[in-house]
Amino acid sequence: MSNTILTNRVELKVNSESVDAAFDIWLLKTDLIGKANYGSVINTIYRELKPLSLAFVRKDEYAVLLRKDVSVSFNNPHYSLNRLKANDIPTVSCARLLIYAMPNLSNEQPRSSEGAGLYYLTDIENIGRTEVLRAFEIKIEQTSDYVLLKVDGATFTPVQYHTNANGELYADCTHLPRFKFDKWSQELGRAHFGDFIKKKHRDRKMKSEMVSLDTKHPGKFRKTKMGVLAQFIQDVERELGDMLTIEFSPRSSSYRVRFKDTDVKKAYAEIDALLAGYVFNIVNLTDVNTSSLEKAFELDGIQYGQSTSVKSDELNLVIHHPAEHYEALGQVDPYRSLHSAPGAIVQSAYPTTLFADNDIARSQYEACKKELLIKIEVNENTLRLVKPAGNWTFIKSVIVDEADNGTSYHILHLNDGTMSYRQLDQCSAEELLLNLPGILSKNGYAVIDDTNGEGFIFEETGMVAIPEFQSLSKIMAELAHSFDNGLPRDWVTEFLGLLKNDEIEVKNAALVNDKLTRLLDATVGKERITKEVLVANKETKISYRGSLQTFFDWVTVEKGLRFGASLKSQNAGLLEAALGLFYNDEEHLYFVGDKDNVKSIPRFCQIRRIVTDTNEVPEQLLKMMQVFHICHKQATVYPFLFKHLAEYEKRAQVKT
Repeated sequence: MSNTILTNRVELKVNSESVDAAFDIWLLKTDLIGKANYGSVINTIYRELKPLSLAFVRKDEYAVLLRKDVSVSFNNPHYSLNRLKANDIPTVSCARLLIYAMPNLSNEQPRSSEGAGLYYLTDIENIGRTEVLRAFEIKIEQTSDYVLLKVDGATFTPVQYHTNANGELYADCTHLPRFKFDKWSQELGRAHFGDFIKKKHRDRKMKSEMVSLDTKHPGKFRKTKMGVLAQFIQDVERELGDMLTIEFSPRSSSYRVRFKDTDVKKAYAEIDALLAGYVFNIVNLTDVNTSSLEKAFELDGIQYGQSTSVKSDELNLVIHHPAEHYEALGQVDPYRSLHSAPGAIVQSAYPTTLFADNDIARSQYEACKKELLIKIEVNENTLRLVKPAGNWTFIKSVIVDEADNGTSYHILHLNDGTMSYRQLDQCSAEELLLNLPGILSKNGYAVIDDTNGEGFIFEETGMVAIPEFQSLSKIMAELAHSFDNGLPRDWVTEFLGLLKNDEIEVKNAALVNDKLTRLLDATVGKERITKEVLVANKETKISYRGSLQTFFDWVTVEKGLRFGASLKSQNAGLLEAALGLFYNDEEHLYFVGDKDNVKSIPRFCQIRRIVTDTNEVPEQLLKMMQVFHICHKQATVYPFLFKHLAEYEKRAQVKT
């Protein structure tokens, strides 16, 4: 297990002399301000100067990059031009100019596009009759303290998709730069009369993965954010040479915990044991068959009954349709009236999510049970499952009036497992807020250790933890290359000979011999064994696990081709930025990730800061995020009591 993770916090180094030797930089100022003029300004600059790239510097100022000694003629009273050196503009602006120019510098077929950003095209999706381009955008953002490199999803849709019945472009699209797309070269680039704009599709959002762990289909990696990031860094090194260097900032941990499946199973077993002391009341407001739900209750040893209304002394699981269903029928949503029962514990579920293929949807069923446990705890004002030691106060701020910046504070006190809730306005909360190390932002989260009065504010940083993407990229490229070439049969024969002569030691020699012999028998007459036979054929496929790892590793080391890899093992250290809880005491940074043996990682782990006046953050506070029943079978990104605070808040709103 590695103690260090990479982040998207980067250090940019620009070689000004090299940049000035290769390019000219001009600064343009304009009096055409505001969103309505943005598109016109950008298009005018590109039309008149035809720059390699353009970058926003500050309000109403843009820098452009041109090839060396290109003559400039731009007579427009709304613009002024000044020639600059690379070190005359901020490093971030210079880096953006170089990065955005890369597609114009490449001698190879473009993989990316320029314009108001740098984009890597990953997919072309047809939604109905609309052709949608899916891409990832590389962004360089300057904060008050550091520079962040981001990979964000970007969708390009046809201009005509955003027109009304009269063929007129909608007002919120008129300012957007246009792009052209060449289907043959797969090139996306700026064009004054281009057919595409950067605008999402109204009906379907872009889905993407942060990283692909599918070693049997290594090509998927290139279409993930980490695959694009790896490609981007390669492009920077190839196209910009020593002009620009990007160094990723690592952070070391002072507190590190990995999560196991056994941790989750233990938590949910304890939930079942606690719920066994209660009676469930099924309130079915639909015509769905609940027999699979009843069977699940019986298997879990849960007492239950059925009724047409909620009961104050039982746990009510109400099955109903979404509000839109009743609105479409012109009916009153029956679920809305159920909360009026005093003291009733009610958990709702939609039939489409609770049931699947005439059976109970196990994950949703378990989620309902854990939600009921939380509501029991709130109803009884006592924690039953996880009880943090000590006395704590949890605070969430909510803006209630944007006009006068009026703020409401929802507060939960925890005293040795007993909870109490109150809501205070700005004036009433003043004394309590004095314990905090700063001003609590809108919708901010804070905790006070009541034992010593120390306060802690949870703050967003914009940073994310990133896996060892370059190592992952190398492994995936090696796998793709090996699968394309195939596995020579004589290598398998050679390994079996070494195994027979006891020159190679494996734990289960009989299994390895059987699997590899079967592989040879299925490919008689073939010089190479294809990917389909290795990983797709049920009878012959072999996997990189157990004793067969020895064979795959031998092929990699002795023959130079990789046909298998273990990405998730702690020894590999490739995914430390996505797993467990990481805390850096030097800057009080932390993230909460997934448990081990994760099958897919769709999102980055957001890095947050715990702002405090103390030298150390109490371990007990970090342990409050190592709880797996709040976010269903996942740890929580904030101390778990904020879930209970939200439940108290909802109850207060219902009473109001």
